[in-house]
Amino acid sequence: MVWFEMLAWLVRDQEGSPRQIAYTYTPQDELIGVGEHWQHADDRFRHLSYLSPDPIFLVDPDGSIRYASPAIAQTLGIHAEDAVGMRFADFVLEEDQARIGPLFAGGIDQAREQVRRRARLQRRDGEWRWFELSSVNMLDVPYLEGFTVQARDVTDRVAVEVMLSRQALVDELTGLPNRRAAVDHITTALERDAQREDSHRLCVMFLDLNGFKGINDRFGHQVGDIVLAEVGRRLRAELHEFTFVARFGGDEFIACVKRTTLRRATHLARRLMRRIAEPIAVDGVTHVVSAEVGLAMSGEALRDTAALVRAADLALYAAKARRDGKPVAYTPDLEPAPPPSEAAAGF
Repeated sequence: MVWFEMLAWLVRDQEGSPRQIAYTYTPQDELIGVGEHWQHADDRFRHLSYLSPDPIFLVDPDGSIRYASPAIAQTLGIHAEDAVGMRFADFVLEEDQARIGPLFAGGIDQAREQVRRRARLQRRDGEWRWFELSSVNMLDVPYLEGFTVQARDVTDRVAVEVMLSRQALVDELTGLPNRRAAVDHITTALERDAQREDSHRLCVMFLDLNGFKGINDRFGHQVGDIVLAEVGRRLRAELHEFTFVARFGGDEFIACVKRTTLRRATHLARRLMRRIAEPIAVDGVTHVVSAEVGLAMSGEALRDTAALVRAADLALYAAKARRDGKPVAYTPDLEPAPPPSEAAAGF
């Protein structure tokens, strides 16, 4: 292979109209030796990589490391010379191996494409840290013919993102999942149940506290918050691995029981009601709250999240109206009667 410098000239006639394109080719080895030229380029690359605080790798198409910048010593605790010849995947957590596959995918027809992925890399001291890996396909560049990978430590950023994500889905007072998390959970559970053929279904139950407003009004919100937190703790302690519980808002909680029957769900609801009714002591004062519960089972008429939650809510209102201390399960007759105009329109 011989390298040339190519210049293109547009030749116009006397009227200025383009007529021809002329090319000139100057062999590069007439200006500087080919070997010396690439040595200078390699030196420039090394000097630039020294300036980067992030490790830079040159990885062969088979995944082996041909070059590693000195910054690898600070970030991963390994000397650059020791990394040469190792497989890049050797640094990557096993469960993250699939994440890095696209970094080294694509042939020469996808040259200069950039791919970004996140994965955990292991330091020599055994610590796993999150890195943002940016790979550029340089297969078309002679003397490189591989992938350049820049690795930026984003462990602190990931920790902040996880914290913010958790805050978005967790009720700060009780530590339970919040309304948004509950809706997501019900939606996912319904999608999974739709793929099963057995008779077990998803039950959603609404729990609303009685007597809580009086505690808030008489003893203040600080005591009320302690009571709510204790109710949340009791709910979490009573529920098993197939049950999800969240604070839906105010003094309302919602529980989702997967792969159950109405009989089992009703038995669980009664147990939760008894547990919630146990006295709660705050600063030497005993407080008692109770709960009304409405249940709704997934089925042909209740196949989406909105319909199932609404049905459980209707059952809760029926339980509040009865005030007999028993959970109420949704049935179609709990649906409110249509306005007279709509009823007339149906005849």
